[in-house]
Amino acid sequence: MVGGAANWPTSTKVLLGRHAVAVVTGPHHLQLRKILRPAFSVSSVNDLVPRMAAIARRCCDKWAAEGRGKGLLHAKEFTFSVSGPLFASLLKRELKGQDMPTSCPT
Repeated sequence: MVGGAANWPTSTKVLLGRHAVAVVTGPHHLQLRKILRPAFSVSSVNDLVPRMAAIARRCCDKWAAEGRGKGLLHAKEFTFSVSGPLFASLLKRELKGQDMPTSCPT
């Protein structure tokens, strides 16, 4: 594999976590990419831009009110504030209205 997980700086690996699609390799990486592909289509991303902008404004306002920044903690908070609802909506679309699972699939 050219590039890939081995070339990410340690700080990026810590931010994303050891199970992130950008960090894992091999068949698991390919499986995750296949699952996530619909979320990153042009129309899906365009639909999310206003939502991501609103989250960014709320996070920045909150951090500005707190005073001194917390770097990595703020980056993680923003990342999960955007990605959490994204993945939940993808799962809901994938299940086509079925009840949401109460635990992670094994």
